[in-house]
Amino acid sequence: MSLGRLKKGDLVKVLAGKDKGKTGKILKAIPEKNKVVVEKINVIKKHKRPDQKSKGGVVEKEAAMNISKVSIVCGKCKEATGSKIVFSKTARRFVSAASAMTLSMWVKKKWQD
Repeated sequence: MSLGRLKKGDLVKVLAGKDKGKTGKILKAIPEKNKVVVEKINVIKKHKRPDQKSKGGVVEKEAAMNISKVSIVCGKCKEATGSKIVFSKTARRFVSAASAMTLSMWVKKKWQD
């Protein structure tokens, strides 16, 4: 599975795991491992030793999760759907459910020119 469809700042919905059904924004994308870090999702507790700069204790942070567990959320209908990529002079992404008609019209217009 490719990370090309998901970018930093995208709104995604979790499809599997302990946070199933929650939505959040992508904070970090890790394409080498096919993982993403999502805001306030998959929160773990890390025990940190004190050092000269900071106090020790239990710190909560978001852990990376596999991209197969998330799906992009449509901006119009607020549902988790897939996305399509159309390659052109300006790279454009379309969410398949809400923009299917817009996508097909855009592609037809480009091919007619």
